[in-house]
Amino acid sequence: MAPISIAVQNIRGNTIYADLKIVLAQLEFYTLVLHDNKFKAKLKKVDIIIIKETSILFAKLLNYISNIFATIHNNAIAFRSISTILISDLTQLPYVTRFPIFKSSVWKLFYPLFLCQSHHQQDQSEFFDILQNIHMKNIIKNIWKKLQLKHQQFNPNKLIDILFNTTNIVRYCEIANKIDYLICNTLPTA
Repeated sequence: MAPISIAVQNIRGNTIYADLKIVLAQLEFYTLVLHDNKFKAKLKKVDIIIIKETSILFAKLLNYISNIFATIHNNAIAFRSISTILISDLTQLPYVTRFPIFKSSVWKLFYPLFLCQSHHQQDQSEFFDILQNIHMKNIIKNIWKKLQLKHQQFNPNKLIDILFNTTNIVRYCEIANKIDYLICNTLPTA
């Protein structure tokens, strides 16, 4: 997220949780933003919000983000009428939550644009087909063999390299959270 005038310089690959100082405690979201006047002033200048990979975003979290901006601006308008762009392939992977983003109460405010052809893995059409079949719960014998072969080729000696360059397909949010936790704890610190 960044103010529009300097968006190109400031957009970076941070998480929503880090950028908005959100924590999850006892299944509820909380933000430290509302207690930091300097940071609130910075967020008041935001003209555009861009959220990538929204297919893994909880409906409740999207609502919460909207409420943060409404609270900062002392009004009840969703996202305080800030231009908000959600980028995702909602059919790429199985949802990690029972409440995917499109079940959010603010979802109806967005105008979805759909690509008719995948460009995300355009150089890897076989991988894309495998993901689509897994998503549709259509794991045929050929796909299962490829997944087993990939598993057999796993080399634990290259775990860190693999960890940072692997797309993990998991069914439950708890498993996704454990993978995120594992990755975050192996990142080098300055």
